[in-house]
Formats: sequence, structure tokens, C-alpha cells
Amino acid sequence: MHRAQEVKSRAVVDPVRELWAAVLQQGIEEALGRAADPRLKDPARAWIRATRDNAGSFLWVCAALDIDPDYVRGKLQLNTFREERRYG
Repeated sequence: MHRAQEVKSRAVVDPVRELWAAVLQQGIEEALGRAADPRLKDPARAWIRATRDNAGSFLWVCAALDIDPDYVRGKLQLNTFREERRYG
């Protein structure tokens, strides 16, 4: 691959990666109850717990970003427990 093609290829991939990173971040924020609408908390948690791997699913987004979904789920359980304990 020529250098110009490589740079052009990265320019196309990076915005897509950023989009899916934003989707994951939004899902995490909603799952933690930090969204403006508290009704989004339960659906966001269901999205993260789901075992589907179709396009747009939590597992698919993690795979697209090369992130271990079990690591993210584990971190969220710790953060959720701490927040519930602190406020509950």
C-alpha cells in the first residue's frame, strides 16, 4: 500500500472508530445513571449485559474498538456498586 493510500485509509477509519467509541461512552454513562433521562439506565444496562453480537450490540462495539467486553463489564460492576453504596 502506498503511503498516501494508508493515510487516506486511516482518515476513513478514525471517524468511524470515534463514532463507536462515543456510542460505548454514552452507553456507559447511561448505565451508570449519569444520563439526563434516568429512564435510560435500565435499557443501557440491558445493552451491556446482552449476549448478542450483531452490529451495534455492546459485544460488537467492543470488538470494533478492540476492547475486552468482560473487562468493561467488570469495571462497571465495581463502579455501580460503589455509587449505589455511596448514595443508597
